[in-house]
Amino acid sequence: MGITLKEEKMNYNYSIKAILRKDKTKKNGKCPINLMVTFGGKQLKLPTQLEAEEKFWDKNLLQIKKGEQDYGLKNAKLMRLKNKLQTHIYKLELSEQIVNGEAIKNFLGTSENKNSFYTYFEKQIQLWKSKKKESTLIGYSHTLSVLRKFKAEVKFIDINLLFVKEFEQYLRDVRKVGDGGAFNRQKHLRAVIREAVREKKLNESPYANGNFQIKKSENKKRFLTIEEVEQIEKATIPAKRTRLLVARDMFLFCCYTGLRYSDMQKLCWENIVNGEINIVMQKTGKQLTINLNNKASGIIEKYKNNESSFVFEKLSNQKLNVGVKKIFRLAGTSEQFTFHDSRHAFACALVARGVSLTIIRDLMGHASIKETDKYAKVDQKQKHSAILLLD
Repeated sequence: MGITLKEEKMNYNYSIKAILRKDKTKKNGKCPINLMVTFGGKQLKLPTQLEAEEKFWDKNLLQIKKGEQDYGLKNAKLMRLKNKLQTHIYKLELSEQIVNGEAIKNFLGTSENKNSFYTYFEKQIQLWKSKKKESTLIGYSHTLSVLRKFKAEVKFIDINLLFVKEFEQYLRDVRKVGDGGAFNRQKHLRAVIREAVREKKLNESPYANGNFQIKKSENKKRFLTIEEVEQIEKATIPAKRTRLLVARDMFLFCCYTGLRYSDMQKLCWENIVNGEINIVMQKTGKQLTINLNNKASGIIEKYKNNESSFVFEKLSNQKLNVGVKKIFRLAGTSEQFTFHDSRHAFACALVARGVSLTIIRDLMGHASIKETDKYAKVDQKQKHSAILLLD
């Protein structure tokens, strides 16, 4: 028995039915099959890439009759398209989005998606591949994923101040993110919208003229103390947990050298000559030279017999952050730190030993002394204890 495609009434006064376009009969005698969507007193006819002769079209069941080649497969495809479209419209309605002809056409692939903001967002990420770091692009991809959970589909016409405000509310109330998380999501959205304005796909950014201020997270986070670094050094990690032991070595190595995660991961043996690291920093492209102290040298000594040209094995920043949290728990430290805090510990130790901010700026590869100045504000207790951090 064939698959029935009767007209089915939908919630919100929508209906979808299959129709045979006898007005567009082809030279082969077959007529295209469309899905006709009725909504708000309007009708939209969408091509399905299916066709049939008029004599094999069932006007009552709205499907292809036996006699047409592969009629069963064609009916099945027609049913899938109909169900897919119906589900999509339901989702748009439930998320309180405007359902218009363009949204429906884009979903079925019958338009070039030229008005889809999400399609533009995806393309922009691809265009930035040669200009932005992989970690940065991962952040943009995450923001796009969050946006799609916020609203299933967004057109350029939907981008306005209300959209940005509702997205902020969604981040705060539904996803329960703090200032830092909301700042990153809004920052990414603003950057893509700015590109769209430049390309005249939007007339104006909802962020322009101070219409919406992105709240930046206040940095209330404290820096690691020498006692905490020592706790990490002394923490008992079972020998079988080799990956965790490697993560600790990486973390401590960056505490002693100030290297960023990206530079530590690309560090090769050829970059280390006569107890000195010489690399070009990935983030800034600047040349950096750092002397290895005894603790840093002791760590890499463990890996000298490795066959790889890299000093350390490849571990994602995400996995290292998970590892750091586990290590801190084993060390009995309750504060939440990340792998990047190792770099902060290095800077604080130098400040405590009286090293000038200008030299610290050069050792850390900062572009401006302003980036380094925050380390001069370490409290007196940390200054006192940090003196012992470096050999």
